Amino acid sequence: MVWSLTESYEQSTERLYLAGFMLEDAGDPATGAHLTGMAAECAVKATLERAGIAIDRGSGLRSHIPELVQAVSLNAATRHSLPIIHALPALLTLATEYTIHTRYAADGIIDDYRCALWRTNAESVLLACGFLA
Repeated sequence: MVWSLTESYEQSTERLYLAGFMLEDAGDPATGAHLTGMAAECAVKATLERAGIAIDRGSGLRSHIPELVQAVSLNAATRHSLPIIHALPALLTLATEYTIHTRYAADGIIDDYRCALWRTNAESVLLACGFLA
């Protein structure tokens, strides 16, 4: 049987957020913060999909933070993407340092302050997009 990827940004949001929380509680705040940032990215993409916007390379939306922030500003101008507009301040702050590449950071480079900042901003994005109450 050949394996085929079925993407679900909605399901990935919850899974990555919970895994980030678990890793942070287990003493790995850097990896936890990274996964929480990924959850914020997935929350944005899930919200765009709910608004009927395709996540593809042509639109630039099939990218990662911080490139995703630019693509959102160009492609998310519908009333259905209003949650993302509310999430933009936190998303912009998150994008100043967080990238998909933080997964390669050496031990100790991502300090506790940075982890807390990424978590706070990611949770603001998840809240604005309806993933947290």
